[in-house]
Amino acid sequence: MRDNGQEINTGGKEILSKTPTSSQRYNINAETGIIEVIDVTSENPDVNIPILFAPGMGATINTNLIALHAMAGKGRRVISLNHPRRGGKIPGEIQAEELRKARSLLAVINETGAGKVDVVAHSEGSINTVLAALINPDRFRNIVLVEPAGIVGRHSIATLIERQGRENDLADQRKSKNKDFSDQSKTIDHEFGKYLATNPLRALNEIHAISRVEIQEMLRVLHEKGIKIAIFQSADSRLFPMDLVQKMIKDSKIDGFYSLQGGHYDIQHDPRFAIQAVKALEALERKVETDIPRIA
Repeated sequence: MRDNGQEINTGGKEILSKTPTSSQRYNINAETGIIEVIDVTSENPDVNIPILFAPGMGATINTNLIALHAMAGKGRRVISLNHPRRGGKIPGEIQAEELRKARSLLAVINETGAGKVDVVAHSEGSINTVLAALINPDRFRNIVLVEPAGIVGRHSIATLIERQGRENDLADQRKSKNKDFSDQSKTIDHEFGKYLATNPLRALNEIHAISRVEIQEMLRVLHEKGIKIAIFQSADSRLFPMDLVQKMIKDSKIDGFYSLQGGHYDIQHDPRFAIQAVKALEALERKVETDIPRIA
């Protein structure tokens, strides 16, 4: 599998589809800045509605190539982006950076001719996806939130950093046992470092938003607007622990909840996570909860 002529590390896992995929990258000039877009397609897409992949904080197109090509391999057009690190002015306080990212998502939908989209959103991407859907709900059909930020209630930045440290400890244990996991982790860490260095102040504001924004009521509003939502939660996540997630969503209007074995960042490592997200989108469209197998 290739992207712009380069081999893509699939984490040592076989892509569960033999459909070839290809991609192109281009820039969009938007009110939020210059947005780099990747557009991934399979030879014969069998669903007209594209998937928009909303990345988490610090993640880039390069971070998420495994997931993007895995989803496209299931017969879908998949679009994602690098959020601008400079430029663009969005009014607001705590949610300013999330509103900026929400408007970037909407710009990508508009400028790529996607029309209405399904969304797979990871981590912080869940916050800006929900905001984008509230701004323009007609552009959204079904949404899968993978390890969503904004779902475990408000907490201090210190608590968030402590949980991130425990998540990193879990990843370090897996690196020592799995070379493919270790190699992909190097890409993730490199891209995260570039992301932070480009605009440290913006990154700090994003961390602040992640620690303060709550999306439960927003999910109820989207449900009332007819947008179907499912949540993927990793059983071993240290950043957003399963017990807290289950406690906080018990009164939320969601249409599916799936527990998968793994950590917070597994969708960036293992193509099977992305493929199961596509299956969950299909289940939402059929209005049924599908059987998502645990991924070892």
